[in-house]
Amino acid sequence: MENARVLQVVRLPARLTIEETGVLLGFHPDSIYFLVDSGILRPLGETEHVQLMFATIYVRRLCSDEKWLAKATSAVRQHHRTRNAAQRKRRMQQTECSQATSSPNS
Repeated sequence: MENARVLQVVRLPARLTIEETGVLLGFHPDSIYFLVDSGILRPLGETEHVQLMFATIYVRRLCSDEKWLAKATSAVRQHHRTRNAAQRKRRMQQTECSQATSSPNS
């Protein structure tokens, strides 16, 4: 189901994909993967080597749970901060390394 259509259907299916869950909860699909990996969001059934699916009734309940939404939002924000800081650190190290190798020895 197209992401925009998820919000327009009269009756949602019993199971939702990662993309549909993200649309309903207001998170990017990558953030849904993070929420599952961190134990904040529970998919249906086994999670290894299969497409993750979520119970619609569970996702709708989470949409109404302000405390859960705040917890999930904070966790995603912290994840992005940590990831971005690591990327900045790697870039700085690469820049320093390339400057050290390109500068002439006197």
